[in-house]
Amino acid sequence: MTLVSCENIIEPRQADHALKKENRQAHKVLNTILEKKKLRAVTNYGSVSYFIYRGEPMGYQYELLKNLCDYLDVELELIIESDLNKSIGMLNDREVDLIAMGLTINNKRKELVLFTDPIMITRQVLVQRKPEGWQHMATAEEIESRLLRSTFDLSEKKIYVQEGTVFKDQLEKLADDMAGYIQVVTDPREVEELIAAVASGEIEYTIADEHVAIVNARYYPNLDVGTQVSFQQKIGWAVKKNQTVLADTINAWLHSFNSGLMSRLLINKYFKNSRSWRISRSHYNSYSGKQLSPYDSLIKQGAARLGWDWRLLASLIYQESEFKPEVKSWAGAFGLMQLMPAVLEAYGLDSTATPAMQIDAGVRYLSSMEKQLPPEITD
Repeated sequence: MTLVSCENIIEPRQADHALKKENRQAHKVLNTILEKKKLRAVTNYGSVSYFIYRGEPMGYQYELLKNLCDYLDVELELIIESDLNKSIGMLNDREVDLIAMGLTINNKRKELVLFTDPIMITRQVLVQRKPEGWQHMATAEEIESRLLRSTFDLSEKKIYVQEGTVFKDQLEKLADDMAGYIQVVTDPREVEELIAAVASGEIEYTIADEHVAIVNARYYPNLDVGTQVSFQQKIGWAVKKNQTVLADTINAWLHSFNSGLMSRLLINKYFKNSRSWRISRSHYNSYSGKQLSPYDSLIKQGAARLGWDWRLLASLIYQESEFKPEVKSWAGAFGLMQLMPAVLEAYGLDSTATPAMQIDAGVRYLSSMEKQLPPEITD
């Protein structure tokens, strides 16, 4: 006879109550998003995911998110974080609703988050430099002969990978499968920074998802990204473990989106169009460059006079004019700072004012406005 403890038996009524509670919680997050008309997502900086170009947000992940928000009729609140573990922590602490990065879907991660359907299929590839003097080699075969092309060629090599990614696990699996040794070095830098380090000669090898590697190889012609080190892998987004309703809603949008023209346009824009990689590496790109606009030096000078962070002044100018010095509003406001005619006249300016003159006048006007405000304003 077998004795069964009653302590671990869940009555049908209890199970039903627990299931209903879980269903209510699953619906609650989506309902909150719709009621507050705001989707909170976390993504990372990168030439594929998200960057700012001439004051405009861009990136494949960003544009997917914007399309999802249009589908839900909500606004997007975007948080930037490159550390996946921190992003998962934000998800579990309900600081965000969605992780919108290029996450490789695997069983280990499925224990931590609930994945959406795949947003793309990719592979992991080795990023290596072409041989020195490759431009002058007579044949493609000569170049090929000096590249690592087999996973067996990775034995005894030192390969840098971004910490927290699946690349380390994949290399260790390869080493185990071929009974060899690969020196895997985890690095806090992002994948695209490691790719740049290979291109510059700082390091010899790194691993990247194929779509990211191809985009970067267009900018660094001395790189080769043709050696695959994994089978095809699914890339997706992630929500909190029990948020099945939100995941199902995203999947419904994704199915509709992927069957439409916009999906193909975005793929062409970010992965096939040669202009996309030039934009992603422009000086006016917040990820690869250090400029937000052609007027950054003038803005920094003006911000110093105000005692402001220069990016705050830059954002104000972008909101006013999108960095267009000749724009004129229906009300008559003109230029980068959108100063009204009376203000322009007070500073001796008109529609012929240069960007430097416009910013100078705008800074002087802001300074005068600040002086009129009391040190503290009570509710």
